[in-house]
Amino acid sequence: MKKFLRWTAVFALAFFGLMAMRHHLTALAVASASACLDDACQTWHTFLLDAVLLGCMLGMIAVCALLPKLLRIPLVLLTCIFVLLFSVDLFVFQFLNMRLNFADVLKYSGDVKVSKTVIAPKVFSVFSVLLVTLTIVACVALCKAVMNAVRDRQLGVVSLAALALIGVHWLPLQVNYISRNVYDDFVTNNLPDGVDKPYSQEEKARLSQIPPPAKTCSREPQAPRPVILLVMESLSLYQSKLLSGVGNNTPELDRIAKRYGYLQRFYANGFTTDGGMISLLVGRPPLPSVNRYSSMSVYEGYTTPEQDFYARLAHKNIPSLYFTGATLEFLDTGKWLQKLNFKQLNGPTDPFYNNLPRGPFDDPGDKAFYRRFLHWYDQERAPGPFFMVMKTTTTHPPFMVPGTDQQGEDAAFRYADEAVGEFVRGLEERNYFDNGLMIIMGDHRSMTVERSGEAKAVGADFMARIPGIVLGREFRDTGEIYGQWQQTDLIPSALSALGMTSCTSDFQGRFFGPAVQPKFILHADGADRDLVMVKIKGANDPSYVQLEGGETNWVDAGDDTPDNAPVVDFITRQRVALPEVDANLTKTILQLRGYLK
Repeated sequence: MKKFLRWTAVFALAFFGLMAMRHHLTALAVASASACLDDACQTWHTFLLDAVLLGCMLGMIAVCALLPKLLRIPLVLLTCIFVLLFSVDLFVFQFLNMRLNFADVLKYSGDVKVSKTVIAPKVFSVFSVLLVTLTIVACVALCKAVMNAVRDRQLGVVSLAALALIGVHWLPLQVNYISRNVYDDFVTNNLPDGVDKPYSQEEKARLSQIPPPAKTCSREPQAPRPVILLVMESLSLYQSKLLSGVGNNTPELDRIAKRYGYLQRFYANGFTTDGGMISLLVGRPPLPSVNRYSSMSVYEGYTTPEQDFYARLAHKNIPSLYFTGATLEFLDTGKWLQKLNFKQLNGPTDPFYNNLPRGPFDDPGDKAFYRRFLHWYDQERAPGPFFMVMKTTTTHPPFMVPGTDQQGEDAAFRYADEAVGEFVRGLEERNYFDNGLMIIMGDHRSMTVERSGEAKAVGADFMARIPGIVLGREFRDTGEIYGQWQQTDLIPSALSALGMTSCTSDFQGRFFGPAVQPKFILHADGADRDLVMVKIKGANDPSYVQLEGGETNWVDAGDDTPDNAPVVDFITRQRVALPEVDANLTKTILQLRGYLK
C-alpha cells in the first residue's frame, strides 16, 4: 500500500508540473495580448481547470484498485494517452501559439512539412525537455500506482482527493476574455460547439421564409451635413474616469464628452475589429456563420449594406471615404470595402507617411493619421457633405507607439487620447462642428481580461459596452444622453444627417436626427462564442440566446415570451442566409509559418 500512495503522489506531482507549464504559457500569451499585470490576467484559473482533469485521473486510479489487474491495463493505456495529449497540447501551444484541435490534426497532419532547422530549437529547448521528462514520469508513475493499487482504507485518501479536485468543476471559474480557449483545458476546447452546428436544407428553406422586422421610415427636412465616424481601436469604458471610474487614461476624451455629449449606454455588436466594422458599415450585427471562428474569411456574407446605403450616397454625389492607419491587406479589408462601394480608401502606403516610423500593421501612429485627415480636409476635400470613416490603429495590441519607446496599454491610450484631443481642437479651429457631425467610439471593448471593478462599475453587460461620444452643434454642453444605442444604428443616423430617408426597427435605432432607441440590441459574445447577448430595452441585465442551428433558443426559458419572439427569428433569419465558410484558420497559420504548402 505504501508503494501505491508513493507512486500516486509521484504521478500527481508530475502532472502538477505539466499544469504549471500550461499556466506559464497561458500567462505569456495573455500578458502579451492584454498587457495585464500582476493577477489581473487571472491565469491562476488554469490550475483550477486542470485540477478537474487530475481529479478524474486519480479517480481512475482508485477505481483500478477494485478491478483485477488484467482489466486495469486498458484504463492505464487510456489515461496515459490522455496525459500524452495534454503534453502535445502544451507543445502545440508553445510552437504555434494556438491550442491542440483534434479536427485540425486529422485534417492537416499528413500535409505538414517542418524544417529541421525550424523544429530543432523547439524540440531541444529546456521547455520541451522538461515537458517530455514530466510526461514520461507521469506515465510511469501512473502505471506503477495502478499495478500496486489494493483495496485498503488508505484508498479512501486517493478517492477523497479525486472527489475534491473534481468538485472544482462546480466553482464559478468563468474568465471574461475573448480568447478564453487559452485558459480552458484541452478537453473543453475540443467539445462540440453549437455555433458551428449547421442548418439542414429543410431548416434553411423553412427559416429563410421568416419575414424581416417591420421598419419605420422618416426624412428630416434639412440640408445634408458632413458625417465623420471615428473608430478608435479597442476604446473601452474602463479606460475612462468619466464613463466608468475604473481607469483614467482618457482625460481628453472625457473633456470632449462633457463639452459635447455621450450616449449613456452604447454597445458594440461584436468583439473584434472586423465585427465592429461589419456592424457599422453594413448595419447588421456580426452573427457568426458556420466555421466563422475557425476561418480567415471574416467578411463573407456581409457585403450588402442595409438601406442600400453607399449606392444612395453615390446617387446624391456624396463621397464615402475610409481612412485608416493599418494596412488594408490584412484580412482583405480593402477588397471588402471596395465591394461596399467606398469611393476612396486611404491607408499607411499614402506618400504622406513616407519616412515616418511604423508600428504593428504598418501604423504611422495616430497623430500622423489625424494630420493626414486634416490635410485632406484643407486641401483635397470637394465642396459639400461627405461620409468619412476613420479607423485608428495605435491602441491595438501589442500597444506600441511608433517612433517611441512607449509600450503597454496605458501608454498607448494616453498617447491616443492626447492625439484625439489635438484632432478635435483642429476641427474646432476649422469650425467643422458648426455644421458637421462626428461620433467617436471603439470598434469593440478591448481584447483584454476583465478589469478589477469593471463589472460593478459598468454592469453585467460590460464586455459589450463601449464609449459613444457625439459631437455637433446640437450636442454642445449636452453631457449624458439617456438611452441605449449600438453600432448598427450608424447607417440610419448617417442617412438622417445626410438629409435622406432613414429607417429604424426593433433591432436598429438612430442617434443623429430624431432619436430612436432599438428595442433589442444583439452582441456576438466573444467569451462564449455559441451565445448571443441580447439587451432588451428596459431590462437591467442582458439575456442570452444559445446558437444551436435549427434548435437556437433562449438560454433562460423565462425570456422565451411572445414579446421576445422576434429575437430568435432575427438571429436565425440572418444566419441561414450566411454562407458556410472554409475552416482555414489553422491552415493559414501553418502556411504563414512555412509548415504547409
